[in-house]
Amino acid sequence: EFNYSERTSIHVHTNCQDLTIEQLKNVLILYQVFEDVLFAWIGHDRDKNIFCVPWSQTRTTHKILDEIESFIKMSSVERNKYTALNLVPIQSQGTLEWRHMHGHGNVERILQWLRIIGHVYRVARSMDHKEVRELCVNLNTTSQYDQLLDMVFKDEATALRVQAYRDWE
Repeated sequence: EFNYSERTSIHVHTNCQDLTIEQLKNVLILYQVFEDVLFAWIGHDRDKNIFCVPWSQTRTTHKILDEIESFIKMSSVERNKYTALNLVPIQSQGTLEWRHMHGHGNVERILQWLRIIGHVYRVARSMDHKEVRELCVNLNTTSQYDQLLDMVFKDEATALRVQAYRDWE
């Protein structure tokens, strides 16, 4: 019997060693846009968990994109390792850590989470950074948010449209 407490969570480390700085920036800006959607899909009040702090509640924002190289070189003491998308492991392991998912044993849900993260990487690798940034910065209508959600997450976009997904606009 497993005991899944509020401290239990599933962490996913995604390799960044083969990404260019521009592609890494794409991952981060897409994450910034969709953070609330991801939390709405995950549920279980993970956005209120002190071990999974949303970027929107910290000083970590898209502005880190312009300073990412110096940020990566900073010692981990100067950064918060408990953000939902944790950048600290970039320096030591070459990974981003996705801390969003609560602890559970539902393999299909975990696989879906991996596919959702994979879609972010697919877009980050395939699009020019200026194009990604322009798409994200210039979102100003519900239909544009929906189009971007569909473009980024493809077949998983429907799953991300949980009841609260429009709260991120």
